[in-house]
Amino acid sequence: MVRQSLARKLGSIWSTQHWNFEYKGVLTNHLAHGVVALEHLGAPDARIEDFVAKYEASTPLRDASEARQEEDALGLPPLEEFDSDLVGARKRFFALRDFYQREVDRKGRDVVIRAYLNRLLPGICGALLHNMIHLGYGYRAQVDQTTVEGLAYMHHSYLPLARPQSQHNANSAKADDMHAVSYQEFEAAFLRACDRMRSEDTIPQLLKQRAHEADDFSNSRPQNQLRIISLYAIDDLHELSKDLPLVPSIAWYVDLLCRVFVDTTREQAQDKKSGKAVYSFILLHGVTCSWALHQVEHLVDPAFAQQCLANTLLAVMAVCGVPQLPSSSCPHEAEARNKSWENLLPALREKDLDEHAYKLGAVAYERALSCDANCSPALYKQATQIVTNLRSSL
Repeated sequence: MVRQSLARKLGSIWSTQHWNFEYKGVLTNHLAHGVVALEHLGAPDARIEDFVAKYEASTPLRDASEARQEEDALGLPPLEEFDSDLVGARKRFFALRDFYQREVDRKGRDVVIRAYLNRLLPGICGALLHNMIHLGYGYRAQVDQTTVEGLAYMHHSYLPLARPQSQHNANSAKADDMHAVSYQEFEAAFLRACDRMRSEDTIPQLLKQRAHEADDFSNSRPQNQLRIISLYAIDDLHELSKDLPLVPSIAWYVDLLCRVFVDTTREQAQDKKSGKAVYSFILLHGVTCSWALHQVEHLVDPAFAQQCLANTLLAVMAVCGVPQLPSSSCPHEAEARNKSWENLLPALREKDLDEHAYKLGAVAYERALSCDANCSPALYKQATQIVTNLRSSL
């Protein structure tokens, strides 16, 4: 939950009542995510207001009233029920938002998420994973408006990387099944799936071929590569992920992706032009998407949610070129030995950075303090240092 002073603005002037949910075509408005992340990092209202002012000044956001007028000009009636024809159609966002708002007003956030999210989970990679991210950040903030925007955005930008629940062969997870493996066994299983994807080369080769077929570089963009995988490789993803064990919490995926993010940055990431170290923009989204789904996992079928997330994260790894990772995490303790959160957090939140950096740092800090953290304290600190000191690969 965020402070009431911030919640009021997230529900009004910082919402899609004021700024459209996308700009310049299909780029996502990240303003709400940055606000929630900075609040979790301990930033005061003045610092958050400063971030908002700079974000609004530097980002070509679209006025929501203009977009709303275009949609209203179609003269279509309001939505009275869940509209399957609009799933992934990228049409009538405001009608979807109004529908979910009425549902939440009548029934409450949790009831509405339970009723609809399982239908939308296969499409969590839509809008470069930002549809799930927006929902999770809204739910964590406990702001109805942001939560509703997330549900509408998932409906609007749905891009499947898993089979619908009705076609899924996994039954609801039993408690015993979800505690049958250790975190280390789970991590090893995921890395084996990545090794298999690398060795079989089906999905990476598909992405290379499609990129070469394009007259421009559009097929090299992460969101378009995810769309290619959605169109041609869902069965391949399912084959890779089907043997991954059920785990007690999606927090395990958050920790796994934190580790992958850190190790990839340390071992391989380098900007081709400058030669300087960079961090993976798409892997960062894998971390924050996993964290966002973790916020609402108690409201969905756990086995199905984990299958959808696993497929999405394997696709993310494919887009990254399936980086080779060591079988065990690199020794982070030496680099982070003298670092403390009392120093790391102010260094991050006071620096004018891309909002993605605040989001990753807030997730790492939360996981470091949690009672069920699976990585070393130093790894979470290293993740925070990375986004504070380096720039992204995009």
